[in-house]
Amino acid sequence: MAQPVLQVDFLAGADGSDTWHTVTAAKFNFEDFKQRPDMYIKLLRQCAESTLSEGTEFKRLCYQDDDGDWCTLNEGMFEDALRFAGEVDAGYHSLQLRIIAEKQSAPKKPTPPQASSSSSSSSCAVTAPCLGDKIEVLLQTQDPSGKWVEVDGFTVDAGDALNMQDAFMAELERRAAAVHPSGCQSLKYVDEDGDWCILCKASLADAFCLSHPVEQRLDLRRLSLRLHPKPAGAAPAAAPAATPPAREAEAGRHEDVLLRELNKFAVDVDMRKLVPKLAAAALQIVVDSQLPELFPLLDMLVALRDGDLKAESVPTMLPQAVATVLEVPAEIRKELLSRFRVAAETAVDEVRAEQAQEKPAPVEVHVNVICDGCEMSPLIGARYKSLEHGDYDLCQACYDKEQRDSSRWVRVRSEVLGDVVGSYYGAGVEKQRVHWNIACDGCGMDPIRGSRFKALDINNYDLCETCMERSAAILEQAGHRFEEVAEN
Repeated sequence: MAQPVLQVDFLAGADGSDTWHTVTAAKFNFEDFKQRPDMYIKLLRQCAESTLSEGTEFKRLCYQDDDGDWCTLNEGMFEDALRFAGEVDAGYHSLQLRIIAEKQSAPKKPTPPQASSSSSSSSCAVTAPCLGDKIEVLLQTQDPSGKWVEVDGFTVDAGDALNMQDAFMAELERRAAAVHPSGCQSLKYVDEDGDWCILCKASLADAFCLSHPVEQRLDLRRLSLRLHPKPAGAAPAAAPAATPPAREAEAGRHEDVLLRELNKFAVDVDMRKLVPKLAAAALQIVVDSQLPELFPLLDMLVALRDGDLKAESVPTMLPQAVATVLEVPAEIRKELLSRFRVAAETAVDEVRAEQAQEKPAPVEVHVNVICDGCEMSPLIGARYKSLEHGDYDLCQACYDKEQRDSSRWVRVRSEVLGDVVGSYYGAGVEKQRVHWNIACDGCGMDPIRGSRFKALDINNYDLCETCMERSAAILEQAGHRFEEVAEN
């Protein structure tokens, strides 16, 4: 099935005039466009700026609403603007944007050219790649005289590369290894300020945006990448490799230490606010260090920073994070962790200061209940329990994600209230006691996770910790005796 397309037409004219004409157009994957407003706002601005003559300053983009008014396009109005992207054909949408600009007294600073021996001239406009555009990727390396020369090149479809980032990055690594058998330390592209930035999955879309059109070719763009190899013979002698059990034991110790450190930070702090700040600090350290060993952390840190991954998922990510960090030499690792500790303490102070300005309303806390949608544990806020599936609960956010038949769900309330100003990471989901093949006869949790209580005078009757706490208030069970079972 063909992907939906959005064509954006950029209109130029005098502000206040009724005469506007199309000066350029760009096509995008509509579904991806709707999901990433921050990136596409930047792309749209680059498209608009590329049409301006020298001495003209870009001010804003405007879209037309249903009242005929031209409204300023920004991240806050992005979703509203898309409501007026009319479908002109099956799967083909169109949106018109007016470019508002004004003459400036001093000429605009020119955009730095792409550094390549065969790249197009700096006068070539920087526009966003359209859906279906081809990207000519040129790999450069330094010759003995220090000059950057092209050693390899290939062409990819921009949409395919962005949709299959793992495969594209693997192809780059393969080609880089063919040029430098010693290994590639990093690949870099030049940004609009002339700085060379590390290419990874998190920055791939940005790199494509900065590719340059090839003269006489409307559907071809060029991206030059500088290949930085690992220094030959510069690496210190490797220590004897740890046996798998020893490495696992070392990783386990580090995971426990990290959990304890996180729990120290969590005192009187809302981890939902702190984790994105910690991720941003760690991301900056990874980028500054330019250590390829740490590049596998980039996608995870970006997702935590941007909120795509929630604070509740941190314990499940620790094994991957620890294993990655352990690949860094001990002395460098010590220095980086020291930097992170300082940044983390600063982040904690910032969150506490923010919380001091707020007065959070108490919320329900459902102890020992996990949201089966996002795995929030414990489930905080409104809880919806399925009447069709045993041990299936959703938080408010997951419940609202789609239309549901309210007759098949029950809103469960909790008398436990909290201000959500503190959090705690336990030993991790994988270390929680699980009583396999034992279901709770109170709420249906199967298997029982955490503490299990077995009735002494009722055959084959077990309760989880939450149901056990409620059992005293249930008349039918008030006279029965229970014992906690440590193991199955």
